[in-house]
Amino acid sequence: TMTLARAFAAVSLPRRDPKLKLLIVGEGEERARLEEFVSRLNLSRTVIFTGLRRDVPRVLRAMNVFALPSVSEGMPLTVLEAMAARLPVVATKVGALPELVEEGKTGFLVPIRHAAALADKLEMFLANRQLTTVFGEAARRKVEREFTLERMLQNYANLYTSVLKGH
Repeated sequence: TMTLARAFAAVSLPRRDPKLKLLIVGEGEERARLEEFVSRLNLSRTVIFTGLRRDVPRVLRAMNVFALPSVSEGMPLTVLEAMAARLPVVATKVGALPELVEEGKTGFLVPIRHAAALADKLEMFLANRQLTTVFGEAARRKVEREFTLERMLQNYANLYTSVLKGH
């Protein structure tokens, strides 16, 4: 998340747009360190730490872009939730993220700990509202097409069937 704070600084400070905010949702042991880092970057007024939230769909509706700069990740449900909420995603190339985020269609993938690449992709969405909408709609369609409960259950059934048949 330090990478995200650096990327946000690179995007937000030149813009000087008081409406531009970074929401950091969740809680973790790094929070105090991250808050201090945000303060050193002079971003305390524009970065909002929400802590743990039980109203994630509502929080997602307040966003224009979803970023997940993870160093490691399994199957991040948060990305699926964001895509279902019609948000384009900028994420790192780890775990299942390359399977979820279609490069240049539903979002962009960036290298781990690469703040400049992350800033570049965030800036693309901030500068082009239509691009954000097109990617967000594509993200929603991908979730509906590939990650409905019925589709996931069918995928598990196919997997178990192939395992039982010894394939």
